Amino acid sequence: MNNQNNQNNQNSPYYEDPITNIRLIKCPISLDDKNQLTHDNEEKQLDYFLSLPYKELRDATYQRRDSVIRYGDVIENLDEYNYVMYQNKNYRDKWFFAFITSMKWSNNSMTDIFIKTDSFQTWQFNLDYKKSFIEREHVNDDTVGLHTVPENLETGEYVCNSSVKIYEGDANTTVCAMCSDLPDEVKDTLNINLNYYNGILNGCYIMCFDPENFTLAISNFLRAMDKLAKADAVISVFIVPNSLIEGSITYQVCNINVGGGHTITCKCGALPSSMGAKVLATSTAFSAPSTVDGYTPKNNKLRVWPYSYFYASNFAGTDVEFKYEEFTGGSCSFKTLGAITPGCSIRCVPLNYKKLSETGASTKSFNAGIPLAKYPICSWKSDTYINWLTENGVNTGLQVAAGIGAIIGGGAMLATGVGALGGVGAIGGGILTIANALATDYRHSLIPDQAKGNINTGDVTFSSGHLDIMAYKMSIRNEYAQIIDNFFTMFGYKVNRLKTPNITGRRNWNYIKSVDINIEAYIPQEDLQSIKDMFNNGVTLWHNASTFLDYSQNNDII
Repeated sequence: MNNQNNQNNQNSPYYEDPITNIRLIKCPISLDDKNQLTHDNEEKQLDYFLSLPYKELRDATYQRRDSVIRYGDVIENLDEYNYVMYQNKNYRDKWFFAFITSMKWSNNSMTDIFIKTDSFQTWQFNLDYKKSFIEREHVNDDTVGLHTVPENLETGEYVCNSSVKIYEGDANTTVCAMCSDLPDEVKDTLNINLNYYNGILNGCYIMCFDPENFTLAISNFLRAMDKLAKADAVISVFIVPNSLIEGSITYQVCNINVGGGHTITCKCGALPSSMGAKVLATSTAFSAPSTVDGYTPKNNKLRVWPYSYFYASNFAGTDVEFKYEEFTGGSCSFKTLGAITPGCSIRCVPLNYKKLSETGASTKSFNAGIPLAKYPICSWKSDTYINWLTENGVNTGLQVAAGIGAIIGGGAMLATGVGALGGVGAIGGGILTIANALATDYRHSLIPDQAKGNINTGDVTFSSGHLDIMAYKMSIRNEYAQIIDNFFTMFGYKVNRLKTPNITGRRNWNYIKSVDINIEAYIPQEDLQSIKDMFNNGVTLWHNASTFLDYSQNNDII
């Protein structure tokens, strides 16, 4: 109906060509659509464009979109202007915005100005953004650990910022002997029966000796066993930290009859039955550092793996990497469990790690822990078993005590999890060049290795006083931290999510890169497709004209 009326009006003798107002403007927005301005409403948008330096042409004939403006002035007076806004008043009150793509001399008093519609500025208040796949953007919640999608950026070599002791080994030790048989006097005095050690039925006995003079006590015991032709019954002699046995053994004097009217006195005790591992310590919690090699990042993603992490070491060739963000609440704490075996089985395990809660000795994140280096096995006359233990670094007692078999199954299942989409191959435009410059040359392991190197160096570790577990807080270098932080400041994080794009949310700018963005708008399809292409190629939306293209500005979440 309206179209018919318009046709009738054009045939009327009173019809006049629409009157057009045109302004040539000096505008900071560029034709490449990599940076655009947002406005709160059309009134503020118009106020901004009317404030820019301009040349004005009033009462021109009807201006067609993406066409030519025949401007009555020489090109030398116009070539500083790069943008145009025009209004066909008799058609509608709306202002249209366009880029000046080129100018051509027509004659000494006329210049042809070629224009291309700035679709976003012309229609930004007509756009209804729907949920779309967003590849990267500035997030509106930058909680530490919330964003962990791999960025595939070069991190360089890591440096150690500080260290903290997770478990301090017990320097006070004693000597135990595992025996398949004992003198009758010892059995009777100590009332020994077959025992469960660490929840395992054991046909042997574990003997402990007078801590006040254990050298004399064990020497007398071994001499008595030799006199009684029971030397082969001594399976192993090994060192044990006092913290594993204290409070559980009663020492008594045993007078052992070795024949010929001779007795040998030995003050000793038998390890009682135990049905599980003993908790040796719960470490003081520590938190993720707020700096990266002395640099304070603006973007919290730099405070998580692979930019900041820590690894635990037992000083015997076993190192395990941990991610701060995987600890519930961001506080890192550990529990140390121990079981008595030759060489001792002691393991330091993280608490509330990877959403695995802890329940007493059966800590669910047991498989993510790190073993303490083994305590030395002493030299002994019957060497076959001792040598086998030493060569193989046997450290199995705690595994059974804590029910590790079931936990290994859960750990294996967790290890198969794959992260969200990675890589930078889909990034377009200028960010592709920047991302390629920052791309990693090697792949970091997302599942930390559980053990590396030689696990059989416990003797020298013990002798040098380093039978501890130390955590080393590692990070990328200050130089790389600044480079990556600036990249995040400009282009946000890789998020790979189906969501409504964050058009706003930051103080000065929001970067958005989508994949086939969904926008509903009742505007010319050519313009709608141009806007979609802008988002799919990646665009920075600036919210304050006064800070346009100024990345030194504060861009916190508002």
